Amino acid sequence: MQENGQCAIYDIDFQLVSMKARDGKEYTIYGVPDMAPDDFRTRSPEFPEADFMMFHTLIKDFAAFDAGDKVLKVEDLPTDKYKAILLGDIHVHKYMRKDDCLVGYPGSTELCSRNESVEKFVSLITLEDSGRITLDSLPLKLNKPIIAED
Repeated sequence: MQENGQCAIYDIDFQLVSMKARDGKEYTIYGVPDMAPDDFRTRSPEFPEADFMMFHTLIKDFAAFDAGDKVLKVEDLPTDKYKAILLGDIHVHKYMRKDDCLVGYPGSTELCSRNESVEKFVSLITLEDSGRITLDSLPLKLNKPIIAED
């Protein structure tokens, strides 16, 4: 926010950014916007290595609905370049590992649609000195009542 005024959203599409942690360690993040699966497959070999990749897209392995055949799968992601690939688009809280890379969605912090789980979490992802990634899912309490009507 110091660099971007009062806006807490910073666009890092196709940018490699470095962030310093409280302990002084530097971490790199590469940002990828939503893009067509074929474009992603073509461009991803050129993406730089980083600690984390953030990518707004639908990955079929995480969808609880029929996503069709033209979407990306975990096997399409460049897991050899990152310690974690952090995804956004669907509101599911789910992670898996491919090779040594953590891949997944944090989910939403509030109920946004009827078919979502009412269980919400904050993902605490830690990059240990050994290079291993750990994940803690901290439950969030919903502040609004839920009334389901048919």
